[in-house]
Amino acid sequence: MEPHRDGSARVIEAFGFAGWAASYVAFACYTAWAFLPESCLHAAGITYYPSRTWAVVIPTWILVLIVFCFWLYEGLNQADVAPFASLHTVKDLRSKAFQDLGLPGVTVGHSGSGVLPLVHIEPTVVSKVLYGGMSVEEALASEPSLPAGNNGLGHKQRGQQ
Repeated sequence: MEPHRDGSARVIEAFGFAGWAASYVAFACYTAWAFLPESCLHAAGITYYPSRTWAVVIPTWILVLIVFCFWLYEGLNQADVAPFASLHTVKDLRSKAFQDLGLPGVTVGHSGSGVLPLVHIEPTVVSKVLYGGMSVEEALASEPSLPAGNNGLGHKQRGQQ
């Protein structure tokens, strides 16, 4: 950040410094309350303070709350995911098959040194190439093709009636 021409500090910088200083003062008060004997606190004029049990209980609750938040976040994410056997884990409304883009195949114009077009390839085709020893062309030729515009879920692609 650039300093102001007149040399004055910004308001946000003043609040930031005040928060930083307040956090150090609060931590010093907490550690004094937690570790100093009662005689030292009474000598300083501090006679009313919570039980020392809270010095252990509050940080423990905070740590448990943090762990619970991680578990809750993970649980909500897993509840939002489609079941493993669902076709929605493989294709969605935005999947683009090479037929939808007007390409005759996924390796069209590929001379071995370029990047293949970014299209959705059926998992059965991928399995045949990886584990069946077929070339991409052979695996694509053995697959029944979907009608143009159909994403395999029974829905039409965006922009099609």
